Amino acid sequence: MIVTAAARTVPYTWVEQTRDGGRIVLPYSGPECPGALLMLTVTKGTATGRAAGATFLMPLRDQKQPQSVLRAERAPDALRRLRITVTRTGQNVFLAPST
Repeated sequence: MIVTAAARTVPYTWVEQTRDGGRIVLPYSGPECPGALLMLTVTKGTATGRAAGATFLMPLRDQKQPQSVLRAERAPDALRRLRITVTRTGQNVFLAPST
């Protein structure tokens, strides 16, 4: 599934609509790393992934962020460290420890 509008929350319906082993690619607009291009892989009803690069696209209508969040300074290595897991009960977004 390729999403062409930025989202800060990945709807679980997208995970349900993607077969096991399938990918969800979307621009991320959450505060941890706005502008990240996420690549998620779906396995047994859970999507997991990381940032594959940077991009900026218009946000989903119901997920707009204030400009201050989108323009906020992010950690220089945030793209490399960004991780996300999406399950039926919600999503977990975090920056992995620096190595």
